[in-house]
Amino acid sequence: MSIRDSINTSIKNIANDIASMIQSRANNTLSNLTDEGVEYIKELAEIKAGEYANQELSNLTATGLSQYNVFCVNTGEVDTNGAPAFLSLTDNVLTTSGSFDVTTANGTIYTISDTLEYTADNLEDGTYKIFIDPVNKSISLTQNEITYGSAFPSTAVSGDYLLNTSKVPYDFQKITITTDTDEEGTETTTSTVTKGLNEVYAGTLTISSGEGNLTLNCYNKNIILTNALTGKADVDLSNLTDTGTSTAAGYAMPSSTYTDLTLGSSGSTYTAPADGYFCVVKYNGSSTNANYISLTNNTAGSLQIECRSTAVSSASGRVFVPAHKGDTVTCGYNMVGSTVSFRFIYAVGSV
Repeated sequence: MSIRDSINTSIKNIANDIASMIQSRANNTLSNLTDEGVEYIKELAEIKAGEYANQELSNLTATGLSQYNVFCVNTGEVDTNGAPAFLSLTDNVLTTSGSFDVTTANGTIYTISDTLEYTADNLEDGTYKIFIDPVNKSISLTQNEITYGSAFPSTAVSGDYLLNTSKVPYDFQKITITTDTDEEGTETTTSTVTKGLNEVYAGTLTISSGEGNLTLNCYNKNIILTNALTGKADVDLSNLTDTGTSTAAGYAMPSSTYTDLTLGSSGSTYTAPADGYFCVVKYNGSSTNANYISLTNNTAGSLQIECRSTAVSSASGRVFVPAHKGDTVTCGYNMVGSTVSFRFIYAVGSV
């Protein structure tokens, strides 16, 4: 066999090998699958389909969608009034009672059947948050803050907590802040965040003069929503504090922001661009007549403010009238002197 024939044979063998490899692979339409290949694809499809919720959502798992709210106690004993009774306080000792369910921040449900205790002696007066850890089966107290959101605030101190609600599942975290000083006196602050905590927020313990008062969160209470609404005003503003009432009243007061207008002839009408005040100052301009200038809010029941000057040319009339956005105001006058100013002053709440 010549060298050329040997090369040609080698090339043919390689080509046959490549052809065999290609034939053993599925094409892009899968039309050349064998019966075994088709059955394998069907099996994979059934496995993947089983991982998704059906139309009735009857195949959801506890971790896929907990039937309980997270980060709280969900079930347990109740007293004669129907209030939670999974935890009691006797002689400053916290003790759990009966069996109850809790759901951690990440949606994992635990049943606690063991009796847990915490001795709350020698505590300073104040309010303490009560945590129950279903994994370590323990009770703990803290006066540190819990932030509900996506990150610790800049004001966080060591020991504060974050319920990270920026993504599902939620994550309960704790920050530890340490400060080290080197030989030259330079301080270095380090923040360490521990994630995946299992504690749930069970209630509060208030200590006053050595006596404790226990308040338990309602079963299945949406702690996240409750805290989000804490400090928010009711729709009728009935729960405003003195500061809130003062702030609300201040919104109607004139601000330092204004727009100068051109005063037209007497009887001209102007439209308020926002909540605020129309204000005009004009000289009488006559030494023989006691003239006037007025502003009338045509929308607000013809509320009118009028000023009459003495028969002195340098005398001036100064009037203002409040107006809501869109109110029409008419300026009437017979003063003939120059206009010092005519402007719309915005209310504080409109700036």
